[in-house]
Amino acid sequence: NAWVQEFINTHEAVEGMTVIAANQNAGKGQQGKRWESEPGKNLLVSILLKPAFMEVKSLFFFNKAIALAVMETIRRFTDKQVWIKWPNDILIEENKVTGILIETSIQGNKIKNCIVGVGANVNQLYFNDLPNATSLAITEKSEFELQDIFDELCMQIEKYYFKLREKKLEEVDTLYHASLFRKNILSAFKTENHFFEGIITGVNNEGKLIISVNGSEQKFSVKEITFL
Repeated sequence: NAWVQEFINTHEAVEGMTVIAANQNAGKGQQGKRWESEPGKNLLVSILLKPAFMEVKSLFFFNKAIALAVMETIRRFTDKQVWIKWPNDILIEENKVTGILIETSIQGNKIKNCIVGVGANVNQLYFNDLPNATSLAITEKSEFELQDIFDELCMQIEKYYFKLREKKLEEVDTLYHASLFRKNILSAFKTENHFFEGIITGVNNEGKLIISVNGSEQKFSVKEITFL
């Protein structure tokens, strides 16, 4: 993502410009979390999109559409359950297989540029100090061609991007919530000050996680809460 951002700062970049990395030595995810990748084993891609047709208030629908596209990509290569973990991780069962980082530029009340970074664990078998990480090779006990994963990802992103263009926001929202990890299940969470249990009921249009705690709905932004 950093290379793409530097490029568009100095060049006129076309929508759909894609950069694929064979290696990543400064990977980051949501909240600056570390992203570990073994050279040549995983799909590391950044794609530039320019959804100027979308208003800033609809930004999280863009996130939802990308998450759905990545989730559908992973589903094409496994029969196991695949989930979207709020805000932008993709899980196979309960283990992280893909991280998404979306960096956005705003112009007025419109979205100017979105750099979509996707890091998919494909053929990596070992993850140091990341006990909840997995890969397609681990879950399927088979190696995959990275080109096949990339081709499917591009097709899925195009499909969901056109849903946004066609203003099918309600459809995107419904599909997102149908695949939301631990929705309607009692779960444990941690905030800065305390631990608590609650039930995820959804994600609002601002991207905040909605949790029912003792019958009362509470909303949390990304930096305010952690899954346990």
